[in-house]
Amino acid sequence: MTESGFLTDLKHSFQEQVPGVFWHKLMDMPHFKGQATRFDTPKPFDLFMKWQGCEAIAIVGKYMRGYQAFGKRHLRPSQLIGLEHWQKAGGHSYIFLNIVTDKKKQGDRMNRLMVFDWHSFRKLRVSITKKELLQLPYIECYKKRYTLTDTITRMEMGI
Repeated sequence: MTESGFLTDLKHSFQEQVPGVFWHKLMDMPHFKGQATRFDTPKPFDLFMKWQGCEAIAIVGKYMRGYQAFGKRHLRPSQLIGLEHWQKAGGHSYIFLNIVTDKKKQGDRMNRLMVFDWHSFRKLRVSITKKELLQLPYIECYKKRYTLTDTITRMEMGI
């Protein structure tokens, strides 16, 4: 799975669990052999969505193989600015971190989703250590779907 595949699975999970969700993923710049150029358009976040009863939400999706320290240095400068501006404009901003573990479950690698509210995450002065990440709650992926009930409730409440 790649970051793009992770975002697609996330999209399908929201569509199945939130009736009437509007979802838009910002397009990635096509690259030749994966190389970025100075002409690339910076993306403020990966996607945004809205549904009845919830403010507009901006999401940055991140994908890591195995547990390791995670912090603002993993976000591009345009994402840091985009999430901040979205928050100041009255929307909610989140970072969805998908960690692929080495442990296998039924022959597949395990995907663990952690959701960070930008309002709290931006206050971090240092990265979240590997040890701290291991202790945080996560949402497990099952058949390319995430159970997002608690996350959706927190988003609707603006937490």
